[in-house]
Amino acid sequence: MSDFGKGHIETARANLLLKISNERKLGAERLAKHEYRTLMAELEREEFLFPNGNDQPPDQKGFRSPDPAVHNAMHAGLAPLSIPLGSIATFDQPGNLPGIGLLISDAHSDTVKRALISFFDEHHSRPFCRPLFLVKRLEILPFFRRFELAAYAEQLGWNKRTLKLVSQRHNLDQIRDLIDGTRIHQSQNLNAVSSGVKY
Repeated sequence: MSDFGKGHIETARANLLLKISNERKLGAERLAKHEYRTLMAELEREEFLFPNGNDQPPDQKGFRSPDPAVHNAMHAGLAPLSIPLGSIATFDQPGNLPGIGLLISDAHSDTVKRALISFFDEHHSRPFCRPLFLVKRLEILPFFRRFELAAYAEQLGWNKRTLKLVSQRHNLDQIRDLIDGTRIHQSQNLNAVSSGVKY
């Protein structure tokens, strides 16, 4: 085969790969838009109530926060747990985005819903982090999981110790309050990506 023929085949192959890549990207964007609309519709339903610490909590007898020394020994040498971007957003290299914990503090359900709607609107159009939602109640976890969003429940409530532990385990860049954006915890881990994001 002549060099011309080989070049023609290579060009056709490159064009095909580019077409497939573009179609996959377009398909991912369409899926993210569908997931985003589904999530927002669920949040905007009057029946949707976000449980918080002011509700009657489940029986917590026997629950206790992990001891930091025991926790660190158990997880020594383990790779940090990954945090997904979620199905409502797309990004070429989501692993390059910083992991940020979003603490959902005690607040009225409507206040939490407004904060979530504001965050998800930004996350869908201009993703700037891989979020890990920190909540108090187990029953809200399925909502996040349906959209491939990471969430962690601490039924005894979050404090400096538990926030530090979850930050280390997930290699978080920082933890902020979802409602007002206050930074609660900043990672000291040199492996964490410094985002420079002001949320």
